[in-house]
Amino acid sequence: MSNKYGFDFLRHTDERPGNAPLPQPAAAAAVKSVSSPTAAVADAGHKSDLEKQFMVLRFLQTHRTSGCLPPAVIYKSTGVDLSADGPNGAVSKMLIKNAKVRVEEIPDPEDPTVTILTYGYQAKFQNVRDRAGLLAQINRCKNGVGSRDLSDAYDGVEDDLTALVTAGDVLAVLNPEDKDRILFPRGEQFVVELDGHVGLAKDVMEEAERMIREEEVKAKAGGIEHGGGEMKDEAERRKDEIVRLAIARAHAERRKKLLGERTCLLTVDVDPLKQIRRGEAVWVGGTWFRLSSAVREGVPLAEQPARAHAPPSVVLNRDMSKKNDVEGYVRPFTDRRLPVDSPLPREGIRNLRDAKSARERLHGIAAGMRGVTGGAGAQLLGSYAAPSNPDALAAQFASTVAAAMSGVHHGGGGRRRPAASSSKQGG
Repeated sequence: MSNKYGFDFLRHTDERPGNAPLPQPAAAAAVKSVSSPTAAVADAGHKSDLEKQFMVLRFLQTHRTSGCLPPAVIYKSTGVDLSADGPNGAVSKMLIKNAKVRVEEIPDPEDPTVTILTYGYQAKFQNVRDRAGLLAQINRCKNGVGSRDLSDAYDGVEDDLTALVTAGDVLAVLNPEDKDRILFPRGEQFVVELDGHVGLAKDVMEEAERMIREEEVKAKAGGIEHGGGEMKDEAERRKDEIVRLAIARAHAERRKKLLGERTCLLTVDVDPLKQIRRGEAVWVGGTWFRLSSAVREGVPLAEQPARAHAPPSVVLNRDMSKKNDVEGYVRPFTDRRLPVDSPLPREGIRNLRDAKSARERLHGIAAGMRGVTGGAGAQLLGSYAAPSNPDALAAQFASTVAAAMSGVHHGGGGRRRPAASSSKQGG
């Protein structure tokens, strides 16, 4: 029996004989690829108007960057005919009233004397198209904005939202009623530096540099190098080449995954245990991370227990759940190890390498100079360096070196002998 709201497609009666396969859900049917317009029409022919609207809406959302699309393009991909004299007039009316759909009337390319309606996806915040625009929009919402209202702004917006929360660029508060994150502007940041130098273990850094060089060589060569050798048959040669490339790619992906896991464990030369907690935000090599709080190995961060999730805030007033300590964390956090929640990117590895080379060079310069001891030299080269103002620190270091060199040229070694003081007798 049909109902007046048109939700018959939600009903399900399991009449499968034996082990017949489960019927495909409506959502899956809506997003599956269609090989031809004929197949699309056949696929959409038996669906209700509500399902057809859903199919068109998903298609428009997927192609949101294309603007408004004519009925012919929509029909070719979904099988839903939205033309003025088409059979889906009811669907067209539903789309016109839908707040997520933008409708524009333009001249028909085939007959300019006639106008047609074109349809495009309309996000709640149409001006948000990238991460910079996303942050600007959140900063304009002084009373907060829900993550769901921004989730359809553009492709990849979810990753950018997570990155903004991880870095502390915005404040996130969990709404217990609808389980949505409410995002607020943070305002001016207050960043505290950790003592010491951070880096990668020597073998990990060597392996990372080797892999980066190999990827650069392959990129310049236009991909994985093709092996030589003559084949008896062209078809056999192509088959062998496909198999070889597949094996090489699988090996490279496995190697990259193992290296990525090893770059999650950083080395430090000053004990960080009293300075930062698990789950808090830390900036390493130009990228924001959270100190790893995962308790189940091989499980994505989103599927970790709730008690092991990094908090929305970038700092904590107390340590995470004691149950995590009982179960045990996946990555160790010690006086010489700093675990982060995701692999260090290529640019981050290069930054750590370059920073280490710069420190070693400065150590070499300082070691060859007379009078460069303590003061700016010790501050710049020591583990407790404070590069919050690197220009001023470098200028101070340079002035110290210049003073030392000036003392050497004048034969004074940069020091003065104390003047003899005359004793005075009280009268």
